[in-house]
Amino acid sequence: MIDCFDLASVAAAALGDPQKHAGERYFLSVEALNMTEAAQILSEELDKIITYEPLPAADMRSLPIGQTMEPAYFECIVRQMELLQAGKLPDFADVYDNIPQITREKPTMFRQFVRNNRALFEAG
Repeated sequence: MIDCFDLASVAAAALGDPQKHAGERYFLSVEALNMTEAAQILSEELDKIITYEPLPAADMRSLPIGQTMEPAYFECIVRQMELLQAGKLPDFADVYDNIPQITREKPTMFRQFVRNNRALFEAG
């Protein structure tokens, strides 16, 4: 997992000093949580019970959200979920501590992300 603002900070660093970052490849995952762990954090931070109920990836194709996305992109999401649920994405749990070296800032962990965006979670 990575906060979109951390991702933007990495992009800004690369764009701000292209010679330093030219040819570099950054893996940006600061925290590995499964969906049950994420639901637990959401429950604690939002003061309500949130549970994770797995949906077979193939069932995602029937969800209305698929009609709002570009078809190839949505299929990529579904395929990624199929591989994840089949245990065929071993790197999905890898965590890297490179954001501080790139941006000189600490990354935002999921719990802090929820706190930072609490109003948005409560509005939905």
